[in-house]
Amino acid sequence: MFGSGASHAIYAQFMAQSALANRGWKVCLIQGAGTQMALWFYAMIRLLCLQQPLKATIHQQKFLDLTLTNSAKGAVQDINDDNFWKCMYILLCAVFPALRALWYCDSNTPCMDKIYYLSHRTTVAIENSQDDLNDERLFGSLNTDRNLIEEGNIVLGSNVNNSANNDENEIVFEDAPPVSNGTDDEDSNDEAQTPSNATMSFARQITWHWNKHKQCIEHEYSIAAWALCVMESVWTDVRNLLTGEHHDAIEKVVTHLHVPPCPNPNPTVQTMLPHEIIDTFWNEFKAFQNCTQPYHEMSRWASSDCITGKSFLWHKKYSLPYTVVLGFVGCRVTSKLCRIGPAERSWGGVKQIKDGVRSHLGGESTEKRSVI
Repeated sequence: MFGSGASHAIYAQFMAQSALANRGWKVCLIQGAGTQMALWFYAMIRLLCLQQPLKATIHQQKFLDLTLTNSAKGAVQDINDDNFWKCMYILLCAVFPALRALWYCDSNTPCMDKIYYLSHRTTVAIENSQDDLNDERLFGSLNTDRNLIEEGNIVLGSNVNNSANNDENEIVFEDAPPVSNGTDDEDSNDEAQTPSNATMSFARQITWHWNKHKQCIEHEYSIAAWALCVMESVWTDVRNLLTGEHHDAIEKVVTHLHVPPCPNPNPTVQTMLPHEIIDTFWNEFKAFQNCTQPYHEMSRWASSDCITGKSFLWHKKYSLPYTVVLGFVGCRVTSKLCRIGPAERSWGGVKQIKDGVRSHLGGESTEKRSVI
C-alpha cells in the first residue's frame, strides 16, 4: 500500500515524503518475490532506509483523515513500533556480508576472490549479533515449524515423505540439534534428538543453518581466489587468517590447474615436476604478500584495478608477465563468474512445473519436463 499504487492516497503521500527525504528522488519500496533469492532482504534494507519518510507519512493530518483497511492499520502499527525497526536492523547487520556476496554474484563481473572473504565476515557478523538475536524481548524463541521444513524440501526437490530421498545433503530446512549438556551418558544423547516442537533461540537457528550451508561456498577455488585478491581489505584479511588448511586447499587448485596437458603457456612449466610447480608458486606468493620483486612497484598497487577489486585484470598486467606459476593461477581463479541470475530465471520456470500433485518432483524429473 505504501510501495505501490494499490492504495493511491497512501502511495501518493508516501512518495511525496520520499522525494523530500532523498533530494527530489522518489525512492519507492521493493516488493519481495519468491523467484528471487535475496529480494526479501533487499526489500528490508530499502524499508529500513525509508524509515523516516514512512513515519513522516503516517503522522500527516491528511493521512490521519483517511479511512484505513485492517492491513493498513497493521502497517501503521509496525511503523510506529521501535522494536520492529530494531529487530530489522539487528537481522540485517547479521547477514549483511552475505547480502554483499549475493550482490557480487548478481553482477556480470568476476567476483570469486571476494566470496570466501564475505563468507568469513558473515560468520563473524552472526557471532557478534548473538546477544541481540537472543534477546527474547525482541525476537522471543522460535518453535520449529514442521510445515516450513516440509515446504523447504518440496521447493528444492526433496520429498520428506520418501525415506530414500531423506539424504542429509538434500534437506535444506532441518531442525537444529540441541545444545549438549556435556554429559557422556549414551541414553541422554539418544534422547537429545530434536523433536518437531523443539524450542530454540533465533541466533542458534541462524548459526546452525549458516554453518551447514557455508561449506558450499568455502571451497578450494574460493580459497585460492581469496588468497590472490588484490583489494586492500581482502589482502590484509589473507595476511591475518591464512592457515595450513588454506595452504592445502590452494595447493590442490594449483596442482589441478597444471594437470597435463597443462594450459600454462610458460615454457618453464613444461620441464618442471609437480612438487617444483608448488614450490615455485609459494615462492612467488611470498613475494606477492611481501610486495617484493616483481611486486615492489607501489604504482601497481595504486592502479584502478586494485582499488576496484578487479584482481583478474591486475594479475594479467602485473603477475602473468613476471611469474611462472602465480600469474597463471591468479588469472584463472579470480576470473570466475558467480552469476546466479540464470538460476533465478530458471526457478521462475520451474515453479510452473512443480505445482499441485507435481510439487514433490525431484531435480531430474523436473529437468525432463522442462525440456519437453
